[in-house]
Amino acid sequence: MCQRNISLLLLALLPFTYAQDSLLQVQVVTRHGARTPLTKEASSLREGGSSLTPLGELQQYQLGEWLRSRYSSFGPEFRTYNASRVRIRSSAFERTMVSAQSLALGLFPESSRSSNTTGVSLLPKNVTRANIPVFTTDNKNDIEIRAYANCPAFSSTLTMLYASPSLKDLETQNLALLEKLALFPTFSQYSSANSNGVNSIRLGDLWNIFDAINVAKTECDPDPDAVVCKSLEDPSVRNYLTDAEWSQLQVLSHDVEHQKYGQSTAGNKLGSNLLKTIESKMSDPSPVTWVVYSAHYPTILGIFAAMGTYEENVAFERQIIPNYASAVVFELYETADKQRYIKLLYKEGLQDTLIDLTIGNGCESINCPLPTFTSIVRAFPSSSEWCDRCANMESDTCMSLLLANPATKNDTCDKEEYMLSVAVIFSLIGGICMTVLLMKICRWVQKERKQSSDTIQRTTEESKSDRPNSAAEPGSEMSTIEIGELHSQA
Repeated sequence: MCQRNISLLLLALLPFTYAQDSLLQVQVVTRHGARTPLTKEASSLREGGSSLTPLGELQQYQLGEWLRSRYSSFGPEFRTYNASRVRIRSSAFERTMVSAQSLALGLFPESSRSSNTTGVSLLPKNVTRANIPVFTTDNKNDIEIRAYANCPAFSSTLTMLYASPSLKDLETQNLALLEKLALFPTFSQYSSANSNGVNSIRLGDLWNIFDAINVAKTECDPDPDAVVCKSLEDPSVRNYLTDAEWSQLQVLSHDVEHQKYGQSTAGNKLGSNLLKTIESKMSDPSPVTWVVYSAHYPTILGIFAAMGTYEENVAFERQIIPNYASAVVFELYETADKQRYIKLLYKEGLQDTLIDLTIGNGCESINCPLPTFTSIVRAFPSSSEWCDRCANMESDTCMSLLLANPATKNDTCDKEEYMLSVAVIFSLIGGICMTVLLMKICRWVQKERKQSSDTIQRTTEESKSDRPNSAAEPGSEMSTIEIGELHSQA
């Protein structure tokens, strides 16, 4: 409690720290709150269903309160909701949309909300109005918050990662733990025989095991009789590992996730689109005050990978994935002479402290000039380049770009891909031509056969008309073969 009071006191002193500069905007990328278990397919990242829990709602509400405490002293525009100055976006999942709504309740309590268009509320006095919209995009078209799930090329990279020496070494180092996890009944589906002929968990599926145990510990340890705890498939899984084994599993799982979404694997594919959106809102001559993105931990790791955050901040703990309700904060300031700069900060879960981060790539100080940040972000792939590099042909953005510029694909393919495409096309054309030729030959053969048959038929009929009736018994007819035999005898 004492530590929290000291942190809140420091937050109150922030306006004096930056008294000479004006805070123009705050953009926050958050991870949703605690939720029910979530399964993921190893390479495609297709997900099972998951819902925000009551604990998750509380975590996001507390994050909203924390943001209000930090920034309300910077001016009324940061503590009063104004529909034209606040923008909240979310991925199209229940857990993120409800997280966004819960955060909004803490950030803008009823007393801070501007009146509706009629100037009055018809709801009961103790009811908070639902007048803060949360904007979302359907999953197929979300190439910003969920770029990691809409980049097929990234999925192919993950398949190669799982077979890489680095993950094979991790598997060998943790084989005993992986074999023990495979013995738990509900985890056997994620196992296969290892080099010793014993079933062990595949590292590509390790997240599903970690998440099931983590959710059980998160929801059941405070209250084993809680509704969410009792609704879990097997709440006892939280006690399956010893404390030492659980710590080992945490380190291993986080290491694998960092390799999946890190710079060496993801590059800037997963964070560049969202960073471009963030930069565009900063460069607006009259920027909105608040922008909140209710997202996922891969979203945050994708941003860090695109900016090289872990490489630039060696003291920043890279072996921990962002916890529930973690947040990346972009603060935009303006000096007295109208020069803008940004600060990048990170808040881990419900910890009160913020970590100052260096962006790098020309922004070597904590305060990064906005023009420098703009040049960094605008060097990222364009939308059409991103669509091509990710092999995305599903989103409306990528499809419209492809239709507008059908040559884009060939322009960016390497020589081998181009030659392969040409070979395939010529093979198809050759196959079609051969099929047409064969059809013509078949029709010619059929025509010749028909003409020959007609000729034989006419000859037979003529022979019958010329031969005397006594050649045959009264009332009988000679067959074509018999006629032929008579002709041959003649």
